[in-house]
Amino acid sequence: MCTASTSTGPQQIQTPGVVTLAKGSASISVRCTKECYQEGVGVISSSVEPMAAGNIILGGVVGLGVDAMSGAMNKYPDQITITMIPDPACHKSVKPTSGKPKPST
Repeated sequence: MCTASTSTGPQQIQTPGVVTLAKGSASISVRCTKECYQEGVGVISSSVEPMAAGNIILGGVVGLGVDAMSGAMNKYPDQITITMIPDPACHKSVKPTSGKPKPST
């Protein structure tokens, strides 16, 4: 289970899963948990879409400014991967048995 901390509040994602994010310039932190694994953390970083340069030609500086303030010129990656490491304390090793019955007392 992962939680994405968005500007509108936390969003829970059952993995593997899909979440739709509104365009924005803010990075989004993600925390994932699973029994017997250390917590996985990551950040979804926003980047400027290539079409923002075209907005300067069509909309001028005003259009670019509006898109920059609203986050419309930004996008998040289509996919992210959060690596989770098994918790060695959780995976207790079991001593192998010889297969011989134990004598009763």
